[in-house]
Amino acid sequence: MGNICSVSISCDAIFSRCVQCFITKASYISQLQDNLLLLPSELQKLIDVRNDVMRRVIFDERSLKMKRTDQVQGWLSRVQAAENQVAELQKLKDEETQKLCLGGYCSNNCKSSYNFGKRVHKMLQELTTLKCEADFKNVAEKMPEDPVDEMPIDPTIIGLQSTFDKVWSCLGDQQAGIIGLYGMGGVGKTTLLTQINNKFRDTPNDFDVVIWVVEKGKLLVQTSVGLTEAPETEKWEGVKRMSLMGNQIENLFEIPSCPHLSTLFLNKNSLQMINNDFFRFMPSLKVLNLSSNNDLAYLSLEISRLVSLQHLDLSGTKIKELPEELKALANLRCLNLGNMCYLHRVPRRLISSFVKLRIFRLFGHSWELGPVGDNVLSGGGEYLVQELLCLKYLKALSIQLNGSCALGKFLKSQKLQSCTQFLHLEGLEESLAVSSLTGMKHLYNLTINSYGLEVLKIDYCPVEIQKIRESHCFHSLGNVIIFGCIRLRDATWLVFAPNLKDIIISYCVDMEEVISVEKCGQLIRVLGCPSLEKLPLDFNNVKERKIVFEVDTHLLEELKREDPPTYFS
Repeated sequence: MGNICSVSISCDAIFSRCVQCFITKASYISQLQDNLLLLPSELQKLIDVRNDVMRRVIFDERSLKMKRTDQVQGWLSRVQAAENQVAELQKLKDEETQKLCLGGYCSNNCKSSYNFGKRVHKMLQELTTLKCEADFKNVAEKMPEDPVDEMPIDPTIIGLQSTFDKVWSCLGDQQAGIIGLYGMGGVGKTTLLTQINNKFRDTPNDFDVVIWVVEKGKLLVQTSVGLTEAPETEKWEGVKRMSLMGNQIENLFEIPSCPHLSTLFLNKNSLQMINNDFFRFMPSLKVLNLSSNNDLAYLSLEISRLVSLQHLDLSGTKIKELPEELKALANLRCLNLGNMCYLHRVPRRLISSFVKLRIFRLFGHSWELGPVGDNVLSGGGEYLVQELLCLKYLKALSIQLNGSCALGKFLKSQKLQSCTQFLHLEGLEESLAVSSLTGMKHLYNLTINSYGLEVLKIDYCPVEIQKIRESHCFHSLGNVIIFGCIRLRDATWLVFAPNLKDIIISYCVDMEEVISVEKCGQLIRVLGCPSLEKLPLDFNNVKERKIVFEVDTHLLEELKREDPPTYFS
């Protein structure tokens, strides 16, 4: 007798699955036109996110000497690949849409339209995925620090070789724990220690790090020694200057009493929380550096008690808004708010209240959308410029402006132009006249990030060219970053900047030519510029000037050889 096996399958379930499969595949054609309309806007949203990430990367790499993480670099590469694929799909758009019929619900070539529609649909999904992946907590990581910092040596003191050899041999003695040097002032104790410090750079040893600590005249220095907590409050008493920079201090819970403290360095730590009363008993504090605490998001209102404060550095923190109470810092002379990418609110009439301000830096921040209200970071910076005009002692300015309106208002002030050292421009319209920037004779860093910018205009008539050259207007310009200007075709105007050191051009997809090598500096970095046709690769000049080129691998492979063996273009 055989066994009988019965299998029951619902016809409705099979039919439902078949219909669902058919509808999904048919939607690749029926939704093709709608998806093609969505493609540019979704790409632009991704580009905006990419530009925000790049701002953080550029700051960490240039200012903090960090290296972008592999995760971020991989994401940027995938974004560039997606951008190239969207451009390819856009080229095929007209040809494929002409195949559609019946109001776009069918096609004269179903196979072709199905495959193309599927690519467009998958690309929209990819753009969405990339946007979601962009929430990086850290975009760069610290480079391994040298275990020894080389220090300059006073060349006037001689005759220390025998003493040096004796001390060096003691350092190699496992039984010697402490070595003391003594003598009257000027005999060379500091020079000897400097020689020993520098010797560690060239000699293999078992030390992880060599620390130079100076404690004299009520000075407390504990830099880069791995502290996770601040020194006990008893050690703060009587100290005039203190540096705790470069450690891993996360919280400042205790409330020190240090009436004579004038300088406090807490930068490059891991600060997350500062007790609200931490600054209460520091009436003499003149210099406070909280920069590069990447997790510090809140500024205690008690900072307003620091009425003697002259220098405040909050750059590279996560602080989101500045309190009105900062107006109490009437003696402030230097305020650094650079690369605070989370900062979105600065109360109106706060900046202008610092009437003694000489140095002011505000860039790399967010712009608040909506009506201006009580925030100078609403709009594009027009109200910020208006407040800067009130600072009659201003000598050095680093600023970020968004839009032609804010830039126009800024360019009307010869005073602001003359003291500008760093300028970040974004949101510009189709063109920008290079001649409008000639008043900034002390400009060293220029960053341009403008999706709509197509032309950096130069009037090439001999009179205008001669005028620009004789004014020496760009002679101070050392670093130029141009990124996200997808319509910009060249950066020829850089020939007027003879002292350039670094040129970084990223994600300028229509860029065709950069600059001739004779005007180049030490570094040219070109990333994400698929339309680039010419690079200034005169290898004889490159060798003589020691110029470093950093370009996409695929770009070098695709560039055709011109005038071999000297040029690639």
